[in-house]
Amino acid sequence: MKRNYFITTALACLIAVSAFAQGGRMGHKTEKIKALRVAFFTERLDLSPEEAQVFWPVYNDFLEEMEDVRTARREEMKGVKENFDSMSDKQIEGLVDGIVEFKQKEVDIQINYHNQFKEILPIKKVAQLYKTEREFKAWLLKQLKEQKQQGEMRRGGMHKPMLQERQF
Repeated sequence: MKRNYFITTALACLIAVSAFAQGGRMGHKTEKIKALRVAFFTERLDLSPEEAQVFWPVYNDFLEEMEDVRTARREEMKGVKENFDSMSDKQIEGLVDGIVEFKQKEVDIQINYHNQFKEILPIKKVAQLYKTEREFKAWLLKQLKEQKQQGEMRRGGMHKPMLQERQF
């Protein structure tokens, strides 16, 4: 069992390293972040190979649904900043109501997937999942901030220096 866990973790890290070592167009940037997420979550959640096999498709669906809602919200918000002062109260009311509706959609998705996570993982790992999501976001933002400060962020993507401090 430990050997399988080691192999799963090693594979996740290998995927992260190989994806990260590639050049940096926007699509690659997204793939690198996904690979880093897999490595980070697999280590932190201590997923068995069986759990990982069931968890990742469900979690990826969750992320995709959340991104769809956020993309729709961004689309709806395009141009608002430039046109806000010229908008009528009725338009602004519709905009604010729309924001609340998007937040409700996000909560509905979270509730749906929370129930699915409870079906496929022990409750302690579900709780750890939420903690790991926050930790990953903080870790990733820290890495990006450090890269930007060091001037190592080149147009189009993240590059190898992020790996130097890849201590989860």
